[in-house]
Amino acid sequence: MNARSTLNVLPDPAVPRPNLVSLRVDLNGVPVNAYASAASMPEAISLAGTRLRARVEHMARLRHTHRRSHHGTTATG
Repeated sequence: MNARSTLNVLPDPAVPRPNLVSLRVDLNGVPVNAYASAASMPEAISLAGTRLRARVEHMARLRHTHRRSHHGTTATG
């Protein structure tokens, strides 16, 4: 597993959500990304973490469904 995070703050005071977070995780060769912007950096980090967690869980469900459909048992009559 490989992970990378990027935190940026836009210097423009007119931007309502200047704190930017980018999270990138490589799960066994599958890239999973999450981005967020917020008024504060802790909020942006929390949002990006929540999004990344949801995407990783979604990937796990897809993988589980894919395995079951290709390796499941077939009914014979």
